[in-house]
Amino acid sequence: MMRGVMLLAMLASCNEPVRSGGGAARFPAVSEDHVLAAGETAHYSVAMNHDESCALVVTQQGVDVVVEAFAPDGTKLATVDSPNGREGDEPLEILARQNGTYRIDVRALDPTSTGRYRIAATARRDAAQTRAVLAERARARAEATRWLQARSGPFTLVDSTVEGIGLARFDALLERARVVGIGEATHGSHQFGDMRLALTMRAIEQHGVRVVGLEASASRMRLVDAWTRDGIGDLPTMIGKQWINRRAFTALATHVRAWNTAHPKDPVTIVGLDDQDHAPAREIVARAVQAFDADYAKRVADVLARIEKSDAQAMVFGPSDVSAADWQFLVDLVSKLEAANPRNPDAIAAARSLAQASEFNTGAPDARSRDRLMAENLMAALGDRRGLYWGHNAHVSHPPDKRGARMTAGSRLGELTEYAALALSFREGGFLAQLPNDLQDRLQTFEVPRADDDSIDGVLAPLGNAVVTWLGDTSTAPAWLTVPRPMHWIGALFSNQFVSNQWSRDSQLLRDYDGVVVFQHVDAEPSTEIGINRAP
Repeated sequence: MMRGVMLLAMLASCNEPVRSGGGAARFPAVSEDHVLAAGETAHYSVAMNHDESCALVVTQQGVDVVVEAFAPDGTKLATVDSPNGREGDEPLEILARQNGTYRIDVRALDPTSTGRYRIAATARRDAAQTRAVLAERARARAEATRWLQARSGPFTLVDSTVEGIGLARFDALLERARVVGIGEATHGSHQFGDMRLALTMRAIEQHGVRVVGLEASASRMRLVDAWTRDGIGDLPTMIGKQWINRRAFTALATHVRAWNTAHPKDPVTIVGLDDQDHAPAREIVARAVQAFDADYAKRVADVLARIEKSDAQAMVFGPSDVSAADWQFLVDLVSKLEAANPRNPDAIAAARSLAQASEFNTGAPDARSRDRLMAENLMAALGDRRGLYWGHNAHVSHPPDKRGARMTAGSRLGELTEYAALALSFREGGFLAQLPNDLQDRLQTFEVPRADDDSIDGVLAPLGNAVVTWLGDTSTAPAWLTVPRPMHWIGALFSNQFVSNQWSRDSQLLRDYDGVVVFQHVDAEPSTEIGINRAP
């Protein structure tokens, strides 16, 4: 009972809010439900003196909300919009750096949306209590940094040449796993591409890795793989116009071509694992079905036309649903091609890519996810060889709590073979990304500020540029590292409206990965397409 009385007293110290479009509403004593009308912003205010702090949580109940905090002078302090859709918590903490009234706004991400939310204050601290909390947090972070430091080694990266004792940490990881996923916090940072290439060539030359699976077009990478063996054709045309990792893919193919020329009896295979961006596959299938009767060839042409539209949307990260009927038709086409001409592996592989792209875009209950298919495609390509997997950190990670449709490619690989995941992250810097909801589908470069001290990237920062691996030994890990913390996570789309949750996601570092390469600073990948209309 005493705990409840203390909580009521603490919450009562927060001021009453003023909600837009109506009269004042009492700040919730413990927690209180509200209805958010279309276009409404609910305003709450908290009076605090310098060095005091206050924390609250907004629980979404059917509406995706954005929670923002403002200082007494109107400066925006924080914007919170976690990647949890219309359900779940949006926590916010305010540390007062000036005396006055601090405002908290709650609004729907989509101004036309309505729904309920619950708001509750969870802490109100005076200056002494705030200093004590901050000191304890700093102590816990320092303990986490020391633990990681003991498992790290520095490196230097010049172009795509890497040196330093940190490489021994990477070598140890390769010795423990048959497949290693090498991630990236963004798809468009220059140093990530260089580091991944350097580590890959080391894995090929010193550790016998012979398959490199890419989060890239399966049909295009079949052409690129052939080029690494015979050198026939135009490599840029084969790789295509997709901007993600284009420079790194070109450099990888060139290095693998040199290896395969020098080692024709021990070649390296490049395999695309993503069945989107499938124009080459459509062309091969269209030619192959000309051997069938005209009516069937026409049916195939109709399906190809529909999935071409879907693929164009996928290329610019738009909605790309296809029908379950088209998926089943393409599955049947694979069987038909296998029966009619089993010696035409290119056509069979192309049809299989189209069927898989349709499968995960249908959203059907029995459809495999894109992540699951990427993992299974890599395993099919491996045979008895060792491999690497290039993908976003989100894909290479192996969180144990994600199963079924939510399973990452790394989690699936962990089920199928000996697997380890290496994240690539950074403290601050730039990246290339596509503007969301842009009618011209333009590219832009962005800069994100220095990571917060209380993030994974902040705790890693004192290590400098380093490779950190823990090789499954987490029994002595400090408590700070055993719970989810923010870590840089930037997708292929990025908004000009900077929101901290847009560039970070909570990750349980020691559980989701087996190591991390941290950069203090990264630069945006250069592109000749910045600001140009890229719409297909």
